[in-house]
Amino acid sequence: MNMKNISRKEIKEKILFSFIEDIRLLLDHLYTLPEQLYLINLSLKNKISISVKHYNQFLEENLKEEFLRFKKNSYFFKRPVKIKSAMILYPDSYLKQFNLLSFNGLLNDTMKLDLTLYDYIFFVKKYIESDYLKNKKKLVTPHQIIVPNINPIGGKSFIKKKIPGHSFNDIIESIKYNILNQIQ
Repeated sequence: MNMKNISRKEIKEKILFSFIEDIRLLLDHLYTLPEQLYLINLSLKNKISISVKHYNQFLEENLKEEFLRFKKNSYFFKRPVKIKSAMILYPDSYLKQFNLLSFNGLLNDTMKLDLTLYDYIFFVKKYIESDYLKNKKKLVTPHQIIVPNINPIGGKSFIKKKIPGHSFNDIIESIKYNILNQIQ
């Protein structure tokens, strides 16, 4: 197949398929969709970019189960204080914790998740009880900081210093490293 005959949409689809295992890791480690897209687009080096709409569509069509699990886990992940309080009150009963928390499942104004006791138990066992995300690398984007100038010749006592951000590979390697460490 000649590359000139492939539409941009098909090219983007092929690119996302080439990252599919890494995308699974990002979903499983609860990197937000904007963080995932940032990393993917960064790795494409401005040659092409994936839109939020296209990425969501790709996830819905090709990683439907993982994407739904990600949404549910993200919903719980945003409520750590409530969950840990319920765990203290009822340390021996997931059912009592879940009922006490009475989650409404509202993800945003347009989406309501159907959260079950199974979803809650899955999240608590995987992410809280096992400390699964304990060593999760926080995504750092390139930025500038102001630091003291150690050679203030010319009068400036402070200078701007560029701090590089993480790359797609930095994050994926960190995830794989943490998974291997949890196995040992």
